[in-house]
Amino acid sequence: MQIANKSDICQLITDIKEGDKIPTSPYNKKAFPNREGGYDIIADISSFSEIFERATSRYEYKKRNRHFGGVSTYRNIRKEAEELGITPELYLRISCIQDEILMLNVNTDEEKRMGILRDSKNKDGIKLSTMMFSGMGMCTESSILSQAYLQSCGIKSYLCSGALQQGKTFTDKDGEEITTWKPTEDHHFLMIEDNGKMFLLDPFNSRECSMPRVYNTGLTHEEFLEVANGNESKMLGFRGADLSQTDENLCLGYCKKNPTIQGIKVVNLDALNQAAQKNR
Repeated sequence: MQIANKSDICQLITDIKEGDKIPTSPYNKKAFPNREGGYDIIADISSFSEIFERATSRYEYKKRNRHFGGVSTYRNIRKEAEELGITPELYLRISCIQDEILMLNVNTDEEKRMGILRDSKNKDGIKLSTMMFSGMGMCTESSILSQAYLQSCGIKSYLCSGALQQGKTFTDKDGEEITTWKPTEDHHFLMIEDNGKMFLLDPFNSRECSMPRVYNTGLTHEEFLEVANGNESKMLGFRGADLSQTDENLCLGYCKKNPTIQGIKVVNLDALNQAAQKNR
């Protein structure tokens, strides 16, 4: 495991290896003292070899049989990828590992999950497989698993810690578009370089979408590192599927009807402190 950015509030992890320990909340202990994460996640990557093999087989099959696969056919993937500006093969890879994660039936009982992660018997870390196969894996675990798979395919990505904000956009009686924001929360996601640009992948919040939640930041690799190391708050914002409205038309990582706004912030400590004060 390599730490590409040593900031306390925006840690970028690359090259995850078997047995590496990944912090559940590496950046926010000062800014969000009441939301301190649990013990480390141990990346027992070998436990997921069958899942990786299935994802690769799914990728190869869909690429050969371009009209097979429901919503996520290769033909649809290619169309969505062109709109996003991402390579179709990479987008298909992402889609296939997301399908495998979805099949793990993740339970979103955060209280139970944090009880496990904060249990003193797990002070030396708890295995990724324990969390994922028990249905307790959320954004941290989903992102670790996604990155490990992409790495196994030779794809470079960063596992990122950040601050997530979600908001509902609506038009008021005067025709003005207004967005109401939920409080900031800690979050893990991936940044992937492709076609000269950095793409944000939100593995955990892809679980109720027909296509992975991928956003073209428009930033080059160098520009993204400047943002991650910078002194100003930076939101990587995109329209996200309203996860409470599962019957809507979900594709291209956003919802084309009644969209919400989702932003993943790469921020400095001062910005996080300000957010913490605002949310009290």
